[in-house]
Amino acid sequence: MLGAALAVLVVGAALAGTPARASAESGEAAGAETVTTVLQPGWNMVGWLGPEAPVTDLFEAIPALERVSAWDAAEQRYQRRTRTTIPRYGLRQLTTGIGLWLELGGDEPLDWTRPVLAQGTLLSLHAGRNLVGWAGRDGTAIEDAVARFGESLVRTSQWDAEAQAFEHYRPGESDSANTLAELNHGDALWVQLTGDARWWQSGTSETEFEFTSDVSPERQAELRREMDSVQAFFAERYGV
Repeated sequence: MLGAALAVLVVGAALAGTPARASAESGEAAGAETVTTVLQPGWNMVGWLGPEAPVTDLFEAIPALERVSAWDAAEQRYQRRTRTTIPRYGLRQLTTGIGLWLELGGDEPLDWTRPVLAQGTLLSLHAGRNLVGWAGRDGTAIEDAVARFGESLVRTSQWDAEAQAFEHYRPGESDSANTLAELNHGDALWVQLTGDARWWQSGTSETEFEFTSDVSPERQAELRREMDSVQAFFAERYGV
């Protein structure tokens, strides 16, 4: 079974390479990926999926930004800063996959377009609370996104910036209690676990397949699902 899975991974890697979209909204080089989030006055919770960058880049890109916070999962405490002050445990650097709290002044929403990496992202999560970005595809059902955690998942939460309120998902709860249904690329969420874990997120680029005419649509869909599963297995187990 493992050998077959590895063979699928090797073949899929050879076929991969869907070109990235170019963004007309950014000054990035052709082929760069971006994601746009509507930021609301008050608190917003978003994911940083771009390359490492200084936090000062946020204040330059978002004039209305007053405060930014991230969560240090290893120490289980916040890292904060404002435009002019950095406390002892202040936030200085943005890393790929980090979740951010952004506090905006004013009374008007703002479209924020930022760079993202098209390839998948492997995150290391700790027992307790983790604030991370979602680098997977738009419209991913929350049950599918967090299935790899199994019984170690306590709950996940996402912030609705427009309503200024949380949405939650807890395994085993009723549909009425689980108000968080799906994730979109660039979202951020709290993930509470009982143990450490690695989390592979697929990115926006998809493995490119070429099928012969005798492969049914059902089998094609099955192979695509298997490829996603195999990539996640090797990333989380071996860091490949």
